[in-house]
Amino acid sequence: MIAVEASVISRGKTVQHAVETALTLLGTTKDHVHIEILESETRGVLGLMAKKAVVRVTRKTEISKEESRSPMSVALEEYISEELSGTQADQADQSKQPNHTKATEAHSSRSKAYSGKAWIENGIIGTLDAPDQFPLISPMKEGKLYKNGNLVEQTTTIVERDVFRVELINEDQRPVWSIEIDDRNMKARLNVEPGFRITRTLKDQAPTSHLTLLAAEDKQPLAINMQDVLNELKARGVTVGILSENIAMACKSVVRGSFEIAIGQEPVPGKNGYLKPLFETNENQAIMPKTRPDGTIDYREIKEFPSVTEGRVIGLIMPPEPGKPGLDVMGRRVEPEPVHELQLKLGEGVTLLDDPTKVLSIQSGRPNLVQKGVHAELSIVPKLVHGADVDIASGNIRFQGDVDILGTVQDGMTVEAEGSVMVRGNVNIARIKTGHSLIIHANVIGSDVVAGKGSMFTAEAYPLLLDIHEKAKFLRNAVVQVNNASAFKATDYNEKGLGPLIKVLLQGKFKLLRETIVDLTKMVMDATAEIDPEWTEYAGYLRKAFLNPVSSTIKELKDLDGFIEKTEFWMSKAQPSQEQSLLCQFAYAQNSTIYCEGDINALQGCYNTTIYSSGLLVVKGFLRGGEYFAKNGVRAAEVGSVSGSITKIRVPAGAEIHLTKAMESTILQIGTRVQQLTQETSHIRAKLDADGVLHIH
Repeated sequence: MIAVEASVISRGKTVQHAVETALTLLGTTKDHVHIEILESETRGVLGLMAKKAVVRVTRKTEISKEESRSPMSVALEEYISEELSGTQADQADQSKQPNHTKATEAHSSRSKAYSGKAWIENGIIGTLDAPDQFPLISPMKEGKLYKNGNLVEQTTTIVERDVFRVELINEDQRPVWSIEIDDRNMKARLNVEPGFRITRTLKDQAPTSHLTLLAAEDKQPLAINMQDVLNELKARGVTVGILSENIAMACKSVVRGSFEIAIGQEPVPGKNGYLKPLFETNENQAIMPKTRPDGTIDYREIKEFPSVTEGRVIGLIMPPEPGKPGLDVMGRRVEPEPVHELQLKLGEGVTLLDDPTKVLSIQSGRPNLVQKGVHAELSIVPKLVHGADVDIASGNIRFQGDVDILGTVQDGMTVEAEGSVMVRGNVNIARIKTGHSLIIHANVIGSDVVAGKGSMFTAEAYPLLLDIHEKAKFLRNAVVQVNNASAFKATDYNEKGLGPLIKVLLQGKFKLLRETIVDLTKMVMDATAEIDPEWTEYAGYLRKAFLNPVSSTIKELKDLDGFIEKTEFWMSKAQPSQEQSLLCQFAYAQNSTIYCEGDINALQGCYNTTIYSSGLLVVKGFLRGGEYFAKNGVRAAEVGSVSGSITKIRVPAGAEIHLTKAMESTILQIGTRVQQLTQETSHIRAKLDADGVLHIH
């Protein structure tokens, strides 16, 4: 840029005379000035109507020629030089007349390029008049344009004698921020809308017949005053877990965002009382078939299920371990969830010793332990051996202990056992439900199989119940806060109960709770024919309490507490078994539905089958068509088919999918992330990274 010190507008008979006058006034030479021709002289006819030249001469600082001599500056200086040469040529003798003609032609050529046009150079508006063309100039919204002292509000013409002034609008867009504290007062976030200081300069433009002013913007961020944020935290009572580095980063952010700026100390959870078993519980190894030296499987040599003898101490009742309190961001004590004593139900074949912490077996058999939360049931299970097929002749089998079936389970038959079930043959279009493990030596064709106390329904209902229970506790806190607020102290809920208030909360902050309740009630209605009628009663209770606030059964706070307790009960009923040893194993499955609260082993493969495993799904052969879910991950040799039928594999976030080979149209889902393969792929390992992005290697 040229640093301006002084400027003179001069008139003269010629451009040369006008420039020389200006140089005399400035006390400098032509090498140290910037010359702008405002009006060229005209000689008239016979000396009449002559017009003087007008120039603006501006003294400039010393800068490099490459920086100062823009294309337009070079053209203008050449024009002035040639103008001066042309004037001198008029005074020269006749022998130099050809040079005068050449200079005049050059001047005419450049003058034509700028004639009737306007331009901007170094922030200065220039123009060169033409007899038949008037350039136009248009203002801009980022500033004000003044022509000869008057504000220009629309497009207007421009001539050399016009004097322009541009006032550009610089502006500050102040940053906007707010602090948000979560419902539990355990986290504070700083929400930031960044601010900027915008400085504008007039853009240079080449000669044009219509000059529209344009502004160049320099946008510099405006930081939030960190002390203001700290003061606001103090005013809101936030004193614990303040993250100064995060606050500093948020205050300098140039993009919109939300930043964690304070985190409370979560309470350390305690541990409920539980039963510590003193018998072998790793049943997966105990019931696997033996492998022959040649690598084949000998299905005739299946180990028996683990067993104990009478008179043996088989379990210890462990006391609860209290948790440790934490602190919220306000510095207030946050109590851990209360811990509870073990609620042990003694089944057949067990009793308590005089020492009430020890459990004794009083008969021989397989120990069966089921733990769900603080509830546990322990019993000694006997065994039933059925030496033929399960068919019309034998009738359905329902037994309280273990069952060994030496034949096949035929079409339409049912086998139900509280213990484990072993089937030596096929299961054909049948139904098998076990309270423990299930081993099928052959195939499962067109059948429904359940291994464990739960079902497909409870597997899908449990996370919904968990969500309802958690949100219902927050709803209770909100009701208490609203009732204690001064604006509501005069409100009388004796007539209509809490229904209207709960309706408002469910339509606002607790909208997701209502949606989850709707999902659960619909799921219960869809499965009415397959589930315990008590589930239908619970769904009706949910509808009356929350989906019809006009006649809501929630009248008082104690009713809301009762709802939370009732939900805890149904959670315990739906919670998957915590038995690590539970297993479902078969050779091959086709067009079947298989649910297991432990691991599932498919020794050959599955075709068009639906599988839900609370453990690990291991398939030594193929999966073709169908949907397969496993809580702890999936391992399979081959997935999909060349026909392109969809095969979907799902695992929760944190689990992995390992496949030796997968065909096109295989769908992999981890958590909420889904990807469909578009070509055959080998040696797949799929998992989520720390940012929740699905990676397939």
